[in-house]
Amino acid sequence: GLPVHNRFTLEILRRAYDVYGAERVIWMVPDFRFNNSDLVDLKQKEAEETKGSDIFLTSPFGPANIHAGFLTEENDRFLLEYGLKCIDYIVKTLPNVRLLFWCAFFRSHTDLASTQGIYKDLYSALVRRYPQNILDMRSYMTHGDVLDTRAGGKFWRDKSGHPSSDGYRFIHELALSCESTPKVSTPKKSRSVSCQGDAQKAYFILGTWSKIAEPMMSHPNGLLA
Repeated sequence: GLPVHNRFTLEILRRAYDVYGAERVIWMVPDFRFNNSDLVDLKQKEAEETKGSDIFLTSPFGPANIHAGFLTEENDRFLLEYGLKCIDYIVKTLPNVRLLFWCAFFRSHTDLASTQGIYKDLYSALVRRYPQNILDMRSYMTHGDVLDTRAGGKFWRDKSGHPSSDGYRFIHELALSCESTPKVSTPKKSRSVSCQGDAQKAYFILGTWSKIAEPMMSHPNGLLA
């Protein structure tokens, strides 16, 4: 997965912002603990009071990059706070980017998630912190969908919260909803998602991905994969 604090995250979001258009970029924000082995370097940046884009770290990344030896309450909390600083910088410099906190939603609503520590009630806090940027998936779900937030649930493939086939379709429809969703709004609960806007219009989602149970045969925008 691509860590929140990685320099490549910032650069690819900037590039997408230019190529796809400011209001068609959705950042599927990953687990804040990705690349938790970067802790030493991130704490050094913190000690040096690094500012601006320099808070992002250039380091390798890839799958299975949460290391058990670094999983402590203190480390998790540090990575959350540091990650929020990175998100703050991104929404300040790319003000129309939309934030989809898929992982935080799953872990905030699943009692048996691998850790609920930093994620306990986190999703609601993120909605309040980023009201102008968040793509609030909860407001597009039925009450039953929210209750079904679990490994093997409607939108969730496994205990890590990877999307199921239905989950990927839901994400696609959320992206299309951005075409007609005001930047600042208070959506009604259990609002259904409809594919408003032109489905051929490109959008860019930066996030994590995994193999889905039923392979998609075409690009969700109608383009060849």
